[in-house]
Amino acid sequence: MLTETEKAVVFENLKGLAAVFESDKTPQVLRMYVESLCENNLQDILKTIKWAISNCKFFPRPAELLERINPKASREDADYLAGRAIWAINQFGIYRGKEAKLSIGPEAWNAVIMIGGWSTLCNTSPSELGTLRAQLRNNCMASINKEEIIDREQKRIASRNNLLSVVQSLSNNAIEENKEPEIKDDYANQLQAFEIKKSEAARLFREYLESIDD
Repeated sequence: MLTETEKAVVFENLKGLAAVFESDKTPQVLRMYVESLCENNLQDILKTIKWAISNCKFFPRPAELLERINPKASREDADYLAGRAIWAINQFGIYRGKEAKLSIGPEAWNAVIMIGGWSTLCNTSPSELGTLRAQLRNNCMASINKEEIIDREQKRIASRNNLLSVVQSLSNNAIEENKEPEIKDDYANQLQAFEIKKSEAARLFREYLESIDD
């Protein structure tokens, strides 16, 4: 969920996007765009706006931006995974579930779990496999999208945590301007460490901004 400050950043970027496409979107409409995007993180939104400049012929609708931020798994990909799960029934049988799991991959396996597990799949009658395959396909699509979202969120959190840890360390060890050092050398050493941490924080912040532009 975006903060009010982040919403303002998105609004300004959308204004810039409107200028690029020579679109006459009103501030009210752009604020509606912001609200439709606000459940996503700032980094992904800014990347998507940058992508739109190079890839869209017209000012994109909110649905287009959201589709880019949270891409849906293709029906073909999901159908392939569902087929792999069905294929594994005869390949491995009911008692070799661990081998089947490794063979069909995590997305297809998650889909199998969602219908009741490996034994349920293996005990399904041939006449019901067509219906079950459709269920597996839908489950695979949900599983793929979930994995992509989790992976992106974990990377974003790790990047932000790296920056915050250095900033927090910098704050905890800051030297007060009016401090009178008892020993000149100790003060000099502390000051040097302080400057090093400032540089490290600045470097991480630059990397974080660059990751938004990627």
